[in-house]
Amino acid sequence: GTEEVLETIFSLTKSTKGLDNLSIEEIKLCIPFCLNALTDVINFSIYSCTVPKIWKSALITPVPKTKDAARIEQYRPISILPAMSKIVEKIVHKQVHTFLEERKLL
Repeated sequence: GTEEVLETIFSLTKSTKGLDNLSIEEIKLCIPFCLNALTDVINFSIYSCTVPKIWKSALITPVPKTKDAARIEQYRPISILPAMSKIVEKIVHKQVHTFLEERKLL
């Protein structure tokens, strides 16, 4: 419900904007106005087993392994995920974990 969405959003730390062009901070700022709508979108995604394409896309950014990285081997890729993807992923993880714990499967 809305409490779980609210708790999840505020548990996430500052992040770089993904392809959805939203940061966690921007979502936190609009919460008073859009919590119910966000909850509806997240619930629809979970219950219908559908994920918007934009949530499945990541920006791949090269990060140097050393200060003076000059060759491609001296970089590692990181994936910058859309903010909504992070929120849904964390909610689903918590729900699956709770389900497994309650049934003593963990």
